[in-house]
Amino acid sequence: MLIEKINKYLTEEEKITDKSISYEVSLLSQWAFERQFCNNEEPASKGKLRLSAAGQCPRKLAYAYHGIEKNGKEIDGRRRLTFFAGDVSEITITLLAKLALKKYGGGVLLATGREQATVKFKVNGIEIEGHPDGIFWDFQKGRLLECKSMSDYSFRELEKGEISEEYLAQDNCYLDALNFGECIHIGYNKNNSIMFEKIVKRDPKVVEECKKNLLSVLISTPEKLPEPKYPEPDEKGFCSWRCLYCPWWGICKPDAEKVLIGKAYKLRPKKQPQVLIPTTKEEPENKPKEQTISPVQQRAIPIGLKKYNIKSKVFMEWLEFNYQIKTIGEIPESKYAEICDWIRDTGTILSDHKEELIKTK
Repeated sequence: MLIEKINKYLTEEEKITDKSISYEVSLLSQWAFERQFCNNEEPASKGKLRLSAAGQCPRKLAYAYHGIEKNGKEIDGRRRLTFFAGDVSEITITLLAKLALKKYGGGVLLATGREQATVKFKVNGIEIEGHPDGIFWDFQKGRLLECKSMSDYSFRELEKGEISEEYLAQDNCYLDALNFGECIHIGYNKNNSIMFEKIVKRDPKVVEECKKNLLSVLISTPEKLPEPKYPEPDEKGFCSWRCLYCPWWGICKPDAEKVLIGKAYKLRPKKQPQVLIPTTKEEPENKPKEQTISPVQQRAIPIGLKKYNIKSKVFMEWLEFNYQIKTIGEIPESKYAEICDWIRDTGTILSDHKEELIKTK
């Protein structure tokens, strides 16, 4: 619908000049830059809810709504660069759609950029505001426009017809507030600059779930917060990746810790110390012990640590935490290959994460 026109416009040599759109690009780019890199304080969120977050974890929303101090993932420089690149990409695609429609016809794109509409979504009589990316009018009916920059994984899911529950919630809340039936949901792949669009139809069930989610925040108190959306670890014992990126995971999950698994950080509950239960059952006197690594293998481990520039102290803390082993000579032969893999994998990225890794341990 819109992507076809944008791609056609980009591939043709003849372009059009529209000073108003060029001016809008400059203003919006400046706004995106200042928001991420020039403002010293984040926008106040206490006492506010936004429709763009309607599908997020209600516990996370309640922490912000009640102004509870953060203790978890902070917005670092890398994430600010990611957010800025996403903002600029979405601004560019929206305004390219305006140019393409101006050249080829077929409708107009309204309420974009500086002229975004403010829509109001009612929850138990309370109005929650949102700002859609735009409204596409084809001279017969209006459709909501939402443009999102995505990782390669999320983009491939969109191509299959799958949209994340948080984006789906946002689309449906905007559709309900505007009383529209459809949304043109555009995805932009940050890895290869490919675009894809999907028509999302308003779903009353999703709208109702969003109302319940937001209402649970509105009626909560700092002492009685909503239940988290992702309370239990997965089958591998890790918390949801969304929890890892939550600014309040340190409060919501005080028994969890951030650990380096392979080349990525994950959040998992801390291992509880084992409690030995007394038993009257006699153990066999000659119970076989698990074979430990050989002297040659014992000498190989310090060599590997030196090769990959891993401090012995960090390695020994990791070894004790994961295997309850205090010396290299106690390493079971069955765990040797697994431990060597950790040394190799960690060493390849330690230069980028050295300080964070030490703090994590």
